[in-house]
Amino acid sequence: RSFLSSLSHPRSGSRTRSGPQNRPAGDNPDKPLGRPVDTGKHDAIIEAATRAFFSQGYSQASIEGIAADAGVSKVTIYNHFGGKSDLFKRVVETRCETIRQRLVVDGGDGPIRERLSEFGRAMNEFLARPEMVRFEISLAAEAEREPQLGEAFLDAGPRRLHAALAGMLDRARQRGDLQFDDAQLAAEHLG
Repeated sequence: RSFLSSLSHPRSGSRTRSGPQNRPAGDNPDKPLGRPVDTGKHDAIIEAATRAFFSQGYSQASIEGIAADAGVSKVTIYNHFGGKSDLFKRVVETRCETIRQRLVVDGGDGPIRERLSEFGRAMNEFLARPEMVRFEISLAAEAEREPQLGEAFLDAGPRRLHAALAGMLDRARQRGDLQFDDAQLAAEHLG
């Protein structure tokens, strides 16, 4: 048996699962599988998918088009992200993480008034961008047909950002900078 064939056809009992998720018995399940991710390809896929989803919408964006734009194969996209819905979630997570980092929601310094003003500016700037307006219109229509897509969007982005904002507000309240009863509700009012 050759080395390559032993990788694709493991001997009985030498692996804990079958398929692309193979891992030697006893390995850490949180450790990435297989070859290290090529960050250049990974980033190119995220950038191409962002352009596709935000300009064409979820249903019109294709893995083939994203692969061509990123300069990778469809197989590479499936290996990195699993499928179109997982890639979509990752794009949303990446966009919202960029905003969250810009806002320094998780523990930045500075007066709360300045931080909240920056939050409002950044959210307005982000949401008013033409591609974001098109994306939200497209997403609303697609979520009517596929409610799980809308839920995936909310889970990957707005709900995470809301939780981070609520945490920032709660810490400000604990320092005595703000007065309110419910951090979640206060974040809801701001977000």
